[in-house]
Amino acid sequence: MGAWGGGKLREGIDGVANPAANISNAPVEMVENQAPIRVERYEFVPDSGGPGEWRGGLSVERQLRFLGERATLQLRSDRRIHPPYGLFGGRAGAASSNTLIEGTQRQVLPTKFTRPLRHGQAMRHTTAGAGGYGDPLGRDPEAVRQDVLDRLVSVEGARENYGVVIDPERTTVDAAATAALRDAQRGRTRR
Repeated sequence: MGAWGGGKLREGIDGVANPAANISNAPVEMVENQAPIRVERYEFVPDSGGPGEWRGGLSVERQLRFLGERATLQLRSDRRIHPPYGLFGGRAGAASSNTLIEGTQRQVLPTKFTRPLRHGQAMRHTTAGAGGYGDPLGRDPEAVRQDVLDRLVSVEGARENYGVVIDPERTTVDAAATAALRDAQRGRTRR
């Protein structure tokens, strides 16, 4: 599972399989019922979709803990060094990552590997976010506000990536502060 980029007049798609992939969005209960695995995390990653007038799709993060005796873990992922790019002023989506977790120890893993897995070890895989389309400063502030309400974009991400100032208490757009911030950010990008 991964994400699709934003396009002209459309948002990117979150948590969707590549058309050539042999995978689907398997329910957590089915995975846990069919294998000695506990799904500890399965969620979208806020601020991972490439900022744009049309936002890129969000990364999906899964953390799976192995409960059996022995297994071989094979993973083929991509887009860590070269995250999915944006188009026409849109920015890149977040890079992918793989982490092996054992107790309090964390080990960053490569993008492609095969390795043994022992009882109690967990694997956290984060797919790459998709690229945005168009200038993020052109995104409708109300669309950014809705992304914040839906927890797709953080209040900080709204400010930093879209130039939209949102009151965190009331989750309303401060129109005057947004206009001033966007003017300042546009001045920075022209230099």
